[in-house]
Amino acid sequence: MRASFMTVLILGGLGGLAAQARADVLVVDGAPGAGHFATIQSAVDAAAAGDTILVDVTWDTSSQDVVIDGKGVNLLSDTPLHSGNIHKLVIRNVPAGQRASVAGFFVVNAAGVAMECSDNAGALRLYDIGAKGKKGQPQTATSIARPGSTGGIITDCADVVMRKGGLGGGDGGDVLGNDILATSDGGIGLVVTNSKLSCFFSPCSGGPGGDVFPVGSTVPGGAGGTGIVSVNSTLFFFGQVGVGGSGGGTQHAVGGSGGTGLVQSGPGAALFTFNAAALGGAGGHSFGSAKGPDGAAQLLLGGTAAELASPPSFARDVSITTPVREGEAVSITATGFNDDVFAILSLDPGHQLLPGFQGVLTVGAPFLGNLLSLGHISIISKTFPLGPAPQLPAGLGALEVHVQGVVKTGGGPFTLAAPDHVVLLDAAY
Repeated sequence: MRASFMTVLILGGLGGLAAQARADVLVVDGAPGAGHFATIQSAVDAAAAGDTILVDVTWDTSSQDVVIDGKGVNLLSDTPLHSGNIHKLVIRNVPAGQRASVAGFFVVNAAGVAMECSDNAGALRLYDIGAKGKKGQPQTATSIARPGSTGGIITDCADVVMRKGGLGGGDGGDVLGNDILATSDGGIGLVVTNSKLSCFFSPCSGGPGGDVFPVGSTVPGGAGGTGIVSVNSTLFFFGQVGVGGSGGGTQHAVGGSGGTGLVQSGPGAALFTFNAAALGGAGGHSFGSAKGPDGAAQLLLGGTAAELASPPSFARDVSITTPVREGEAVSITATGFNDDVFAILSLDPGHQLLPGFQGVLTVGAPFLGNLLSLGHISIISKTFPLGPAPQLPAGLGALEVHVQGVVKTGGGPFTLAAPDHVVLLDAAY
């Protein structure tokens, strides 16, 4: 069923398959044999740049930390719409010209920050990723309650796209007794520093402030965490931007303040939005005093904010459904704004156009006989069906196909999206 893995080339759609050795598919399922691994990290360590790591969602990986360091690999849950669980996600030092893709995972029970991305000159694609920071330690007889930790941190990253996910700050620790009383705040949903980030349907929420339970207490509830903190970064959002956490409840003091949806600072900061708005968190309740103040929607301490007129180049992306089994529908989702979109479906080493490249093509239209026009996008995202996945050659359990998108921005130049891929699985997988 999973005995042989290789890469294929698409010719004129998904009808014809031609074998072309290019990249490996490594499977995390605990099974014996070459190409199979018990942990995600051991598969990542064994993978080369461009390889795909496929994680069986029935294999328990919830206690595993994952660190992708210095190479662009593709980490996928083996079943779309079903997420695998991991303990922490770290992606760092992906070189320019490479791409790290992670799809279909939820970070559970993180020990601190749930997701960290840093020093990535290459592209990062985070699809269907959910993460929540650790809940703060509750007050004990010997220590105060602790704030919730941050959901995600993105630092010094050149090109990050998040789609259909969400990050949340951890809940503030609760005050449970009268021995030591102190306010405990919710964690920040996402901190972005010196980076470019594009988000589609990926809300980032601050954690709720900690509650104060002792009857008669005059300590206010904890403040809700900030949804997004952006420092010297360029951000693009479609759908929700950031949501402040709710303030913590208390007894005879004012309830905790709601968190701010977005705080932006730095001379290089810029914010582009489309059908998106930041929201402040609700103030916490109080049984014997006033409700806490609601949080502000956004605080712009530096940089600019503008309703989207034309998205920055990194807001355009092409992704293909993966993984799919024989006979299942395959589709490409293109994101842009008022663009004409094409897909290059023949990407063996002899035909691939500028492999690993994302940027502007200034020499005119790409000249390839199998360039497929996907049509015009007048909205921010559109899905184009490519038909059913074909039957795989006998003896092969999985095949990997590469695809590259080309977007023409009105009358301007063509923009190349970084190559994506689809893993085709036999029907018995």
